[in-house]
Amino acid sequence: MTVKKVGILTFHRAFNYGAALQAYALLTTIKNLGYTAEIIDYGRVGATPRFPVDFKGVKPFLNVMYLNLLSLGNADIRRYRFRAFQKDMMEFSKISYSSANLKKATNRYDTFIVGSDQVWNPNLTFNDTSYLLNFADNRRKISYAASFGLKNLPVELIETYRVSLSKFNRISVRERAGAYIINELTGQEPIVTLDPTLLLSSDEWNNVRKPTKSRRPYMLCYNIMNDPPGFMDFCKTLKKLTGFQILRIANPLYTISQGVNICKIAGPREFIGLFEGASMIVTNSFHGTAFSIIYRKPFYTFLYNNDLDIRLREITEKLGLEDRLVNPKMPLKLHDLKSIDYVSVYEKLENHKLDSIKFLKDALIE
Repeated sequence: MTVKKVGILTFHRAFNYGAALQAYALLTTIKNLGYTAEIIDYGRVGATPRFPVDFKGVKPFLNVMYLNLLSLGNADIRRYRFRAFQKDMMEFSKISYSSANLKKATNRYDTFIVGSDQVWNPNLTFNDTSYLLNFADNRRKISYAASFGLKNLPVELIETYRVSLSKFNRISVRERAGAYIINELTGQEPIVTLDPTLLLSSDEWNNVRKPTKSRRPYMLCYNIMNDPPGFMDFCKTLKKLTGFQILRIANPLYTISQGVNICKIAGPREFIGLFEGASMIVTNSFHGTAFSIIYRKPFYTFLYNNDLDIRLREITEKLGLEDRLVNPKMPLKLHDLKSIDYVSVYEKLENHKLDSIKFLKDALIE
């Protein structure tokens, strides 16, 4: 059966670089395979309000409001650039769906794909089973590089996931831990595929990026959540060894650090350009690691020492880059500053890319 139209369900609203870029990459890859595809305009996962307030008393409230006021301008530019990227680079359904009318989407699409990102993490979806495609039982259902973001599901959700996932036509996941969960639930042995961002070449990403204007060699530092212990000390030591200036992609609320240049207004295009232009990268982000590899940069990735390490360990082990991982609970040791052997890395990456593309081709055409 030939697929006529593909609907993608993912976390597209988040003001998050990884979420935006993986959504773009999956959409682009499916279109490159010759299919008509669009992202289903559904869900608000990650779509934080402009002025987030969690009232926990007068003093915390006033502090949050003060920080929000400090972010005026920077945060608005950043959010504008995210929206512009979505508008200019991605295709969305004309209908904005809710859980009440999502079933109507089955009239528009022949096949539904859910992924990538942590679309099966109940802590992020708030147990929204739409990401299990349970509204589309009369259509073809596929997952691409879907992630649980957890080693184990909560006991009370196991049966719901088992029933829903058993109805999928084809399943691929992003991590081996996810494959184990699927196998335990359904008996299926899903393929582990690459995150969509790694399916596009650096040339393809260059067509999207906005080049950096920096003329001096810089070390790009990009973290999600809080800095791991020793992170800035590590960066400053590298600065002394290399002479590179430090440039951080940071939240608009991030406070200025001495000797560090801060970029608070980068949208997805600027984000890619900053990675493309960097001489070295230090991160704790999966997608920070992915774009370091895409652009063949020397990089270091800090671990969390929790479940978030799963995807960082897997992508580096898969490509023979385990020595780029930094464990904050271990004494910091600077790795050899020689360039990474990207010839060997890309031989492995291309094989995984072929397998991942083959999965999509087979899943869509069956």
